[in-house]
Amino acid sequence: MLPGLKVEQAESGDCRLALGNLDIDPGKELAFAVLAGASVLHAIKAVPNAGELLVDTSTGRLGKFRGVEGERWRLAGVFGNGEPWTADPHNVREATVNERVRADMAAVIGGKAG
Repeated sequence: MLPGLKVEQAESGDCRLALGNLDIDPGKELAFAVLAGASVLHAIKAVPNAGELLVDTSTGRLGKFRGVEGERWRLAGVFGNGEPWTADPHNVREATVNERVRADMAAVIGGKAG
């Protein structure tokens, strides 16, 4: 669970989600998306912890999570000079075990792998 996440159910059976200042009616949001003709619905991803190893699937780059910049996530490369970039959260996934090992090996040999 996310800290601060509250799920409330009214006597009518309606559910509401509240997270900090956000107050979300999931049924209404889903209905709006369907009525608007959405062909694909994306799950809302939780913001990763600083330093978490991620892959930007739009570029194939492996990076460590550095923070949020507007609606994008800031990642810093683990290979070469560690140049940071921003990525759309919908195009980011957790690194696989193999990708983590590769990043660890790069760190051991000075970031020259990749």
